[in-house]
Amino acid sequence: MANELAATLLSGHFAQAQASARHEFLSTGGALPTATLSFLEGHSVAVEPTEDSVVYTYPQLRWDPEPVLQAYSAYTSYLDHLDAAFLASSSAPQRILYQAGWTIDDRDPYFDPPSTLESMYCHYVQIAGLGFSQVLARVPDRCGPAVPIGRAAVHFGQAITVPRAPGEMVLATFSLTMHLKEKVISLLLRSPPVEVLIWNTSPQPATYRFIPDTAADDHVLSAPASLGYSPLFTPASVHRIELSGDGWQGVAGKVSVTFYARKLARS
Repeated sequence: MANELAATLLSGHFAQAQASARHEFLSTGGALPTATLSFLEGHSVAVEPTEDSVVYTYPQLRWDPEPVLQAYSAYTSYLDHLDAAFLASSSAPQRILYQAGWTIDDRDPYFDPPSTLESMYCHYVQIAGLGFSQVLARVPDRCGPAVPIGRAAVHFGQAITVPRAPGEMVLATFSLTMHLKEKVISLLLRSPPVEVLIWNTSPQPATYRFIPDTAADDHVLSAPASLGYSPLFTPASVHRIELSGDGWQGVAGKVSVTFYARKLARS
């Protein structure tokens, strides 16, 4: 703690911390291509979902981060909506440097955090995609209103077929209901983990950790071609989805899902 406070409050220590962060970032192969930097310089910039150390490496960047630093830290609905509202506001950064390949705590990167990513899709277009880095530029809101297209109520461990909405973005919100026994256990002990199984391009589902505190937020299940992002940054269309996990099987809990469709204009 003493070292952190010194680095924050004392200019000499802060410069040393910056130099150390810059050296570590560059030595691990994190250098940005010149072309990427050219799209960022002269604009306010946020770096997502992690790696804010980029701004220490390149002090010419004008850092304008989301309220919750590091996407995985927005693990409640309040924090998720805080970041989502910021990206939709007039204070939002002009550019976002988004880097693919980051998964924290075995979470689905396209659900982390869910509403913030939806807001990013609505307010930012891709202007460059170089390797694992993507440069996004802010544009006026290009999303229409969310229109309900289906509902489902199942027990934990039962898969749900996702309705289709060709040419539109498909979203889902979740409501998790525990049995009385599990509610008591959750009050006294740590709540059992929740997993989400996702079927998209593969016949076998991918399994991720699901964050219950953002369950009611909009989760993007598919995006149309009008999103305009490179394949690496475009969420694969989800055909079936299932919530499961230790202690939640059978009658232990229920899942209610509401599906929505939103038009997403090409920009």
